[in-house]
Parts: sequence; C-alpha cells; structure tokens
Amino acid sequence: MNKFLLTAGAIALIAISTSAFADGMVQPTPSKVPAKSVKHVGHKAKKPTKAVTPIATPAPVVTPAPVVSPVSLKLGGETEFRAEKAAGTSQNTFQQLYTIELEAEGRANKFDYGAVISVGNKPEITNGFNGTTKQVQLDKAYAYVAPHGYGRVAFGDMLGANDMFVSAPTIGLGQVSGAYRDFTQSGSLMRMEPTFGDVAETSTKVGYYTPKFAFNQNNKVQAGVTYTPNYYDFGSNVIKTANGNANSPYKDVVEADLQYAGTFGEVETVTTGMITTGAGNGDAAFTTQYPQIAGGTRSFTSWGVGSNVTYRKATIGGSYVDGGRQGTDVDQNNEQHVWTAGAKYALTDAFKVAGSYMSGVGYNNYFAVNGAVAPASERNYVKDFNAYGIGASYNWAPGLTAAVDAVKFEQERNDGQGKNSGHVILVSQKMAF
Repeated sequence: MNKFLLTAGAIALIAISTSAFADGMVQPTPSKVPAKSVKHVGHKAKKPTKAVTPIATPAPVVTPAPVVSPVSLKLGGETEFRAEKAAGTSQNTFQQLYTIELEAEGRANKFDYGAVISVGNKPEITNGFNGTTKQVQLDKAYAYVAPHGYGRVAFGDMLGANDMFVSAPTIGLGQVSGAYRDFTQSGSLMRMEPTFGDVAETSTKVGYYTPKFAFNQNNKVQAGVTYTPNYYDFGSNVIKTANGNANSPYKDVVEADLQYAGTFGEVETVTTGMITTGAGNGDAAFTTQYPQIAGGTRSFTSWGVGSNVTYRKATIGGSYVDGGRQGTDVDQNNEQHVWTAGAKYALTDAFKVAGSYMSGVGYNNYFAVNGAVAPASERNYVKDFNAYGIGASYNWAPGLTAAVDAVKFEQERNDGQGKNSGHVILVSQKMAF
C-alpha cells in the first residue's frame, strides 16, 4: 500500500513540473519524429530529437527589366549686365543680356535621348547683330539620340560642327572674338570670326558626333559633321518655291571637324581641323533682296587648323583658316583668311587673365556703304584687319563672375572707303544658374 502511494505521488509531482514548464517557457519547435515513451520512472530520459530546419529552395533567377528612366527636366540660364565706353563718342552704354534654357534628358536600355530649347536676346544675324529691346527670340531648339557606344545624332536649330574648332584661348568677355563687336557698327566694321564664317549661327540642321575614341587613357579623338540645307534658315520657316530662297547666302552647307585631345604628364593639348563647304545661292529672291551680290554667292570650300596647349595654369594657342570663296560673288577673287594667337593664365582658381590677337583679310558684302565698283574685285574688300585684346575675370561664387575687356581694332578697305579704327572697354557682371 505504501509503495503504491509513493509511486502515485511521484507521478503527480512529475505531471505538475511538466505543466509548469509548459506554461512559463517558450517551447521548442516540435520534432516530427515521435518521442519514445519512458518505460520506468526514475530512468534518465533521452534528449528530445533536435528539429531539422529544411534547406530553403533558391529563388528563380529573374532577368532585370530594361533600364528606362523617366524624362528629367533641367532649367538653367544666365543674365549678364555690361557697361561700355567706346572711342570717339561721349556715350556711355549699358547692355543687358539674358538666356533661359530648358533641357530634357531620358535614358532607355540602349540609348540616351533628350532635347534643348533656349531663348534670349543676344545680338545675331536675324537682328543685324544689333540685339533687341524687349523682344525674346529663339536661340536653339533641337533633339538628340545617343546610342550607347555609337556617338550622338542631333537635329534641329543648333550650332554646327565648327563649334568644336579651337582658336586663341580667351576668358570672360572673349577679347578679340568676343563681346566688343556688339558695340561696333556691323555696317561699317567687318565681323571677323576665328572660323571666318559665323560660328554662332543656329540654322536648322542635322548632325552626327562620334564617341571619343581612345587610343589609351591619355589620347582621344572625336569627329563631328553637320548638314544645313539652307544657311540662316530657322524654325518653322520652309522654302516653298523654286528661286524663293531669299535669306540664305548658301545651300547644302556641310561642316566637318576632327578634334584630338592628349595628355603628356602635366601638359594637355587640344588640336582641331575643320572643313566647310557650301553651294552658292543665285535665287532671284536672294539677289533682289541683296543687290550688292547681283550674281548671287559663289560655292566655296574653307578649311582650317587650331590648337591649344596647357601647362599647369597657363594655356597658349592659335588658329589659321583659309576662307576660300566664302561670302563672295562672281567678280571677287582676292585672298581670304584669318588667324589668331593668344594666351591665358589662372593666377588663382577664381582670377584669370588673357590676351589675344586676330588678323585677317576678306570680303564683307553686307557693308552699309558699298565701295567703288571698279575694279569689281576690290569692292567691299578688307585688305587689312587687326584686333588686339586683353581681359580678366573673377569668380565671386559659383555662377557669379565679373569680367573686364579692352580691345583695339583696325580695318582698312581697298575700295575707297578708307580706314575704321577704335577701341572698346567693357565691364560685366554675369550670373549663371
């Protein structure tokens, strides 16, 4: 009897302990293997079988979706105030320039794409290089597609491939190829350009630019070519009739440029070559509007080379361009060329100085007063043009730059119209954003 009572009490005690463990502790994950029953009270129980965590099945490999980013928009621009004092006049002149530019960018799986639209009030061919007062005019409007690894195709109102060409280095207001010309009379002073032709024109065109081919990390080459069916034809305007091209001095203009960039230790160099061709315009609408070019313009081919070399904070460089028959009529056969030379130096990261020189000869059939017609080859011919410029710029803060320029110019025509000389002193404050 006593043995029976002791056995029953032991069983009850074990049951109470087991219940307390279950109520107060986190229970382990039960094993799927059935536990073996205990045959005799007081025998040492076997350790419970450890739960086995199944090996996770790897997720299937998912091919990533093509990278397509939404089109992003960037708004930028600049505003620049200029004050000028010119020789031979008591007038003090102020000028205010502004540009607003909107850029859209997108990225697909195998190409980038985008568009640029900018408006402003800069002096250009459409306003006779005299600027505007309150009017805003279209500057650029083009789109582009850039397949990865294959360069870029662009189409619209944009700069030509000659924008790749390098000439004498300049800063700030541009010295001999810069802002001083906005303060001279375009009808009496030839607007000489380092490329001989108008490098700032944005006629409607198509173009292709290669990627930068690298021979190695320090030597790269890029080429660009643009085609303009009608020079100085912009926007939505189209030529609708035969002989109806009234504003384009040239048709089928092709600009092709090649640029090399190399680094040799602390020396960096950029060298460019350019060639431009165009077919003359003899349309009746054109010769009626410009009677000084009675026979129409002649087809031409111009070419040039330019280079800049930089060592630490100093850059020197120059260029030469043979203008060919660009801008001439059938009776004008004199030589046309322009060359530049100059240097710039960074005294600090913010303060830079520069000086440059430009010299050239050529025809300008847009003079307000035509020269003597005999002989015809000398009419509107500038037999000597020289410009000398120095300048400085200082960057106060990101986007905020002050500049000063002093330029002296001399021109002598060979058609009885004599000399035109003077100087322009400019100061400016620009905010770019």
